[in-house]
Amino acid sequence: MSRVTSVLAALAFAALALPASASGRQEPGLVEEITPLTILLVARAGSDSSDSGGFGDLSSRFLLEIPAYLWNRFSAGGRTVESTTDTSYRESGRRETTRERLGEYEILRIKLRLVMPRPSAPPSETVSLRFTIEELLGAGGEVTMQPARYALLRAVKQSGRSGGKARVLSVEREGARGFSASVLFR
Repeated sequence: MSRVTSVLAALAFAALALPASASGRQEPGLVEEITPLTILLVARAGSDSSDSGGFGDLSSRFLLEIPAYLWNRFSAGGRTVESTTDTSYRESGRRETTRERLGEYEILRIKLRLVMPRPSAPPSETVSLRFTIEELLGAGGEVTMQPARYALLRAVKQSGRSGGKARVLSVEREGARGFSASVLFR
């Protein structure tokens, strides 16, 4: 192999090794980490006649929950919290899915691994909270918010911060009708 070919091969390998941003650009110096997650989805049991139970289009509901586990830039004022994420991620490996009944509701537990950028600064605070399934429900008993999103918004409100970054570290089932969650702040 010629020297030019060797140099081109080395450059191509180096370019492939750099993580990509959400826009697809390569970001030098960005370090990725593999993060195992367990995402919980809640639905009224039997509220949908499809094979996915009360979860409707599972892929869209699942994709809507992932951003709560990524770093979110938020601003809070009064009773309003706005958050956005600009973090890219990709799945690594296989998903494991199990179902569990909780009275008239069903919990779908999805275990997966996400590859995402490691933050440049460590978290400054962890907020732990507990909540019940009733806090996720509307007046008619329909699920209005999924556990991770609820935990993120409640932790931001509870923290008293007017802005910053936050992400859900974990949400777990606790007790007969409850959940516990940990949310990180930077």
